[in-house]
Amino acid sequence: MSIFTTQFHQILVIEPADTRISAYTVLSILLHRSDINKLIVDGLVECMQNGTRSSKLAVVLFLEFVLLNETTNDKCISSKSTELENYRQRLFQALIPYLLKCVDSDGMLNESVGQFQKTRLTILASTVILVQLRSDALAVAQKSSITNSEKRVLIQDDSCIRNTAGHLVLYIQSMSKYLSDNRLYAPFFKKIALIVQDEMDQLPQTHESLAVLVATISKAIVPREYFSSNKIIKKLESILEKERDFMLKLIQTCAVLAAVSQEQMDTVVSSLLVQQQLLKLISVSIHQTQSKQLRSLAFDLLRQTLVALDSGMFTSIMDPLAAMFCIENDESVHQLYDISLLQDIAGVIAEFAVIHPQAALKDMFVLLSSESMAVRQNGLFILQQVLELNKEQIKSNPHFKIRQVTLADPLLVIPTLAEKLFSRDEHEQFTSESILVQLLLCSNPQLSALEIFIEYIRVMNAQKPYCRPPKYDSPAQIGRLPIQTPTSSNTHDTVTKIDRLFRVFSKCVEKIDEQADDLISILVQKLYGCPSDPLLVRILSSFIPVLLQSSSSCIKVIRICINIMSTQPRLAENLLLSEIPNAVETVLFARLCPLLILKMIPLEALDRLPYLEQFDEPKDYWQMDSSYKSDDDGYTSCSALSDCMLISRLADCLLVRIEYPLEFEDVQKLACQVIAQLPLWYITHSLFVTKLDKVIFSSNLRCTRLIIFIGCHAVMARSSFGTMENEMLKSLGSRMFLTIAWKPDLSLAIGCEANEKETILSKIQSGSIELLSLIICNEAKSNSSHVLPTHIYKSGDPIEETKGANRASVKSMPASKVGLKTMDDNTTVQPIVSIADVTESIKQCLDPYSRLPQSIQILYRQLFQKDSVNVDDMEFRCSLTTGLANAIHFAVKLLCLSGSKHGTSTTIDPSQAATISHEIEPRNANAFLWLYHQLAPLLVDVCMTILQQAKCSTTETEIHRPEIVIAAMLQSLFLFMFITTRSSYATPNPIQTRPLVSMLFEGLNYPHQLVRLECLKIISAALAGMDRLLLDLETVAQLRIRLKERAVMENDVKCRTLTQRLNNDGYSKKVCQATLAQCKNIESFKETGLGD
Repeated sequence: MSIFTTQFHQILVIEPADTRISAYTVLSILLHRSDINKLIVDGLVECMQNGTRSSKLAVVLFLEFVLLNETTNDKCISSKSTELENYRQRLFQALIPYLLKCVDSDGMLNESVGQFQKTRLTILASTVILVQLRSDALAVAQKSSITNSEKRVLIQDDSCIRNTAGHLVLYIQSMSKYLSDNRLYAPFFKKIALIVQDEMDQLPQTHESLAVLVATISKAIVPREYFSSNKIIKKLESILEKERDFMLKLIQTCAVLAAVSQEQMDTVVSSLLVQQQLLKLISVSIHQTQSKQLRSLAFDLLRQTLVALDSGMFTSIMDPLAAMFCIENDESVHQLYDISLLQDIAGVIAEFAVIHPQAALKDMFVLLSSESMAVRQNGLFILQQVLELNKEQIKSNPHFKIRQVTLADPLLVIPTLAEKLFSRDEHEQFTSESILVQLLLCSNPQLSALEIFIEYIRVMNAQKPYCRPPKYDSPAQIGRLPIQTPTSSNTHDTVTKIDRLFRVFSKCVEKIDEQADDLISILVQKLYGCPSDPLLVRILSSFIPVLLQSSSSCIKVIRICINIMSTQPRLAENLLLSEIPNAVETVLFARLCPLLILKMIPLEALDRLPYLEQFDEPKDYWQMDSSYKSDDDGYTSCSALSDCMLISRLADCLLVRIEYPLEFEDVQKLACQVIAQLPLWYITHSLFVTKLDKVIFSSNLRCTRLIIFIGCHAVMARSSFGTMENEMLKSLGSRMFLTIAWKPDLSLAIGCEANEKETILSKIQSGSIELLSLIICNEAKSNSSHVLPTHIYKSGDPIEETKGANRASVKSMPASKVGLKTMDDNTTVQPIVSIADVTESIKQCLDPYSRLPQSIQILYRQLFQKDSVNVDDMEFRCSLTTGLANAIHFAVKLLCLSGSKHGTSTTIDPSQAATISHEIEPRNANAFLWLYHQLAPLLVDVCMTILQQAKCSTTETEIHRPEIVIAAMLQSLFLFMFITTRSSYATPNPIQTRPLVSMLFEGLNYPHQLVRLECLKIISAALAGMDRLLLDLETVAQLRIRLKERAVMENDVKCRTLTQRLNNDGYSKKVCQATLAQCKNIESFKETGLGD
């Protein structure tokens, strides 16, 4: 025997088949002997543990031989002795864990389909496990059973059930990777495992229960693709007719269908007899079973039969399901039924809706139209589950639409759905949004659903209880409803709810189709053609950005807005005395409404509109009084205008609001922003040439300031889209050279009150500086192929001549918020060309002793009527130089990062100016370098010239307030040098060292402290970046020696403080260390005079 066991592996694996069968026979006989049984079992276990795949297959074949020849049926089990049962039990208890491991780890991966395929070892191991499990269940049940009249055997040995069920669950889990093309296969095995593990008590307590499960699983794992459809149908008919317990009948039916292909399933289910019996079985399982897994399995089976079912057959299932939700009490359906049941019902409805949407969703929308709130909530719950379960399917299948939304009455459905938007459950919020969007998009062309939803929002805004509104003939009637201002303490909650309602409009905009081109026109005309409330502005703004893509929509909206503005009367002075409540607010909003609509139109949409090559000059409206009417001007109806005349007519309407003396300031500002977005052909010629020249010539200060304000918006909007024109910048730039230093006779100035003239003039000069700085940035970036940012940041007060003037804030002029997404694919954008016209003019005009360009001299005489006065008088030239220097300073600030501290500072502290952090935005680095090389050397030369001339000036050449002129240029020069020394990239220095040092020494000797302070700031920047500026040792020594002298001589507090800081120990040590690094030895370092 010892010799035989040593050859065990060779006999089972290597020997021929006849020899193996003989060995199987001998081993099966030897198993009956208790002294040899343990040796054989240990040998088989060793083969399963350490053997090859062939060894494992040989062991499984031996176990199959044992089962086939000794325990193939119940009679065999009862005829065997206790000794036989014990030896077989020991054998299989020892080997079943290894068989399960074989099933779990074996299998070949089919890369073409990405699934594992069962091998011979897997199938054999599975068969052996299932046969043994079934034999154990029947044997134990037969041993301890009581036979009843129906010859059924009750299972009383719970330990047997638990033991067998545990192995069965492990086996099912190990089979999970062998998925079939049948979609019933995977859920069937998953639910059977849960039934065996947790819900065995739900099945009939007979010996057949566990045995049927085992036998059913064995049938399910065997592929039946080669079976004929007729044979499968007969098998199903036999199960459906003969099996009395509906639970076991359901399991056996699913097992048969899980083993067939999807194509065979469709053929089988199409059999009328099988179909009727299947639906009856499914209906009974859904309504009678207490097992969640069995009920879910019934729904899985129903889903697989949906494709072959027609809508009429499906009604027999849907009618009782829908009846479950028609509850007339106050309890909702999820309070009466198990949530898993509701989710299964919703899953079936969702999948059937893809095939037969009308039949599947009709009953659900009938629930939404019920008078009972509980029933409507139940219907909403089902629709929530439908959309949730089909969310991915809706995305992948664009043809899937819930078309039955239009069958529901919006008067009943919308309030229910809108209330669900305020639920704390995020799933309910999402589902309600989805249903509302589909309802609004699929409603009739008269926009009835949209009317009701708008009414609901307005009622919610007024914090009133919603009741069913009457039918309206027109959406305009909704706008005429009186709406009160919310006064409740829950105002914050109301605003939050309204925000959620507006998310629905955002979803509508995302899914709107091209056929809805007229929607925007209808909204504008009917909602703004009547008294309306501010809430409707938000509603309209949700649609406009997407709908205004085509020129036709843009033209329609412009015509409607022109009609609204033309019919609105002029403002009268007695408006403030009106006895009507909130009269001023009402009129203000009415005048802002059309402007808010026009502000939403994308810039590119306006540029694409047709126009005439010849057009009339803009009219003047600053002399109008309250009796002025638009009809007095001879306007014709907007509908009679051609498309080419729309822009000119729109500009006239906007200019009325800009120039009219009694107009609201908010309306004027918004009108300026809108007119800045008009096409280039209009604003370049009509506005920035003809109109601007006219208001300057007439000394109209208020209109001049507003047009400069328009110019800032136009430059920002156009540069952000890369549609700037040379001619526009040249026109604006040349006129800003004049308005920067404009000194009109205030007694003759018009357009403002006498006490406001100086303030407005100061704002004109500040606005001109800011506009010129924008133009400089455009030129710098156009020469470095960059685009101007869409936001402007406040960069500190300039050094101005007028003290105490309120400077216009650049931050108060936000850039246009239109987006590039509104452009068509075939739209061509004019690129920014390389320009340097304004910068070249700055170079010629910066030196007050140079001659102005001929073009500016001509424009000066035309606008200011000073033919007899010298255009180069020193006061005008000094003011121009100061303004240009401040414009350069602001231009550099605009190139810095928005996050820098200077971006929000309002004043410059001279004692801390040298330590302010400045950093150029990386995308603006090339623009800064271009500007640095163009202007920095010129600033040094001009400062030196003025400083030298200030010593020996005569009456004719005397500089007007030279300290202001010099300090403004030194401030810009310091900014250039400070940013250069702190930048993270290499910057070639265009400034020669000796002229710079000479200019600084002259500035340190200047009597005015403002000039000396700016020079000290530049010296601090130069010493901090001496390696960047390539300063030689002699220059550094001269600067250090001069700083020591100034520390003793300086009498101004601020200058002395900064000088002492530059001479302190830490700073001196840092400079000395940098200088020592450049010296070859300590002797040469001492020669510099920096060391002791």
